[in-house]
Amino acid sequence: MKRCAAVFAAVAALAGGVLAGASASADPAPVLDLGSSGAAAYGYGRVTASTLNIRRHATTKSRKQGEFTRGTTIQLKCWVPGEWIHGNNHWWLLGPGSIAPPRIGYVSAYYVRLITASPGRCPR
Repeated sequence: MKRCAAVFAAVAALAGGVLAGASASADPAPVLDLGSSGAAAYGYGRVTASTLNIRRHATTKSRKQGEFTRGTTIQLKCWVPGEWIHGNNHWWLLGPGSIAPPRIGYVSAYYVRLITASPGRCPR
């Protein structure tokens, strides 16, 4: 019985789209926005670091806004060039499903594995 409950909980969490685990936002899971073109407005990635800090700007010198834990699925709006982390200078700008607007948050792309197509570079 306990095993069935655990399996049900895991399936329910995956079906929700975005797994809970971000201390930066207690918002419900976002709905995938397909817009008028039919293309996804955001990409999604999974955190690979044990703890991934959310930063105000694309650098570790920027103030910490919150954090995600390993395995958390996060919504990605676009990427910007920033501080180099282990040979990678891409930083993801988080989508509103991962950080409550009007806050802005960035995470190093080095610690995020894409699970959808990349949303591309942010407009300059």
